[in-house]
Amino acid sequence: MDQAVEKKPKKPEEKKKEEPKKEPKSKEEIQKEQQSGYPRREVKGRTDSTLEEFNDEKIPQGQKLNRITFWYDDNRIYGLKAYYSLPNGSDMPGKEHLKVSDKAKLKSGSIELATDDHISHIMGTYKQSVGYLKIITAKGKTHEFGNLKGNNVDHDFVFDLEAKEYPVSIFGALDEFGKEPTVFGLILILLLEIII
Repeated sequence: MDQAVEKKPKKPEEKKKEEPKKEPKSKEEIQKEQQSGYPRREVKGRTDSTLEEFNDEKIPQGQKLNRITFWYDDNRIYGLKAYYSLPNGSDMPGKEHLKVSDKAKLKSGSIELATDDHISHIMGTYKQSVGYLKIITAKGKTHEFGNLKGNNVDHDFVFDLEAKEYPVSIFGALDEFGKEPTVFGLILILLLEIII
């Protein structure tokens, strides 16, 4: 007995709807997606609400730190100034965050960052002000400012930078020290960090 095999008619293949082609994402859009939860601030040092705070927030977005100069002596770091590379290729100085009557009496030193390098580790000491800073770049260059045997070494600090974070701007605070009213010391370091 032959069984008739009933063939089901083939459904016509549905044409897949073509989704409109998406334009490739711009560098800015990619950066915004990657920045979820950023910018992140991390604070190290003394924190008092009465402190004179400073920042370089008016630097345009997309900047990269390319140099930081510090002024210090054997007991404290007095101030700093950052320099930035902008997305258009130009350089822009930040403000000089230093209040002393004669900066020529202080030591100064700078960290310079190549275009393919960035700060990866920051550690230091403080008591009344920041007394010592050690900065290491992703390429392994080490820079030290201040004095590990000075008066402001009671407390250690380390910035908790993740592998894909790097500082892009400087924040901080100054406080008055000693009898001379124009002498301020760096007492607080904050970093604006961004993910790459």
